[in-house]
Amino acid sequence: GEPVSFRVLDDNGEREVDETIDLRINTVVGEMNKPFVLHANDSELVLFPNPVTKGEVFNLTMPSNVDLKGARVEVYNALGNLVRTETLNGDNTKMAGLLTAGVYTVKVTDRQGNVNFAKLVVR
Repeated sequence: GEPVSFRVLDDNGEREVDETIDLRINTVVGEMNKPFVLHANDSELVLFPNPVTKGEVFNLTMPSNVDLKGARVEVYNALGNLVRTETLNGDNTKMAGLLTAGVYTVKVTDRQGNVNFAKLVVR
């Protein structure tokens, strides 16, 4: 029942993670298709699952204080070509799968003009 906190270490240094969980013996947190997502800062875009197989639907998530309703999502291939664009309705953050294997950059611009990027690997 004790709280467990997390920290992340990446190229930007060491940062606190917003979420905590209560420690429970023999308990799994999250599920394969609905993982427990950790956010290292207020502007982190997370794609899951990642990597995905060709054609597999993937989800976008941002911290709860970011409203994705009306956000514009752009997907670019490794050559920098725009391959998909979509506007989110806020309730649905699922994106249809990409049919070509590769590494993609996903750009999300919210209604306030804030921009976040994430890499997506398609196998």
